[in-house]
Amino acid sequence: MSTANRFYAFASLPDLSGTAMAVRDPKADVREFWDASSCGEVYAQGLDDEQRFGKHAEARYRLEPYIRSFARFKKATTKMSLK
Repeated sequence: MSTANRFYAFASLPDLSGTAMAVRDPKADVREFWDASSCGEVYAQGLDDEQRFGKHAEARYRLEPYIRSFARFKKATTKMSLK
């Protein structure tokens, strides 16, 4: 049984007081989280888009320096991709 199925199996059982427990939709939770703000958005500060994107990239590579070597951006210069 997958983790998600186990969660729902237990979530549908009554609790000790005899009332049914609320079932949360994990996809809705994820959607709500990312709708609140995108990854690293707090670091994107500046007066214009250029400054905001620059600050965001600076923070991303300072906090996660392994991204450049892992992603191998130079190998993908002629390819289209989402970052």
